Amino acid sequence: MALPYAFSTPVSVLTRPGHIMAKKKRVGRPATGKTPVRQLGRVSDEDWQLICDAAEQLEQSRTEFMVDTLLRRAKRVIREADQGSE
Repeated sequence: MALPYAFSTPVSVLTRPGHIMAKKKRVGRPATGKTPVRQLGRVSDEDWQLICDAAEQLEQSRTEFMVDTLLRRAKRVIREADQGSE
């Protein structure tokens, strides 16, 4: 009487799942030519609501509002640093 496949298979193969089959390649992210998504970080609920309210007042999306605000502040910091070094 022949033994079932599981009993005739070495224990090392049974305890190592994926050993028999080839590993599947993970598909990478395709090059889209678009700007990658950035993250702001953790923001408290109160601060987030303030951002949402301000963006709504200016009829902008939250992203538009935050990017515009951050860029204006960054340019001001750079400009002030340049003026201070003269």
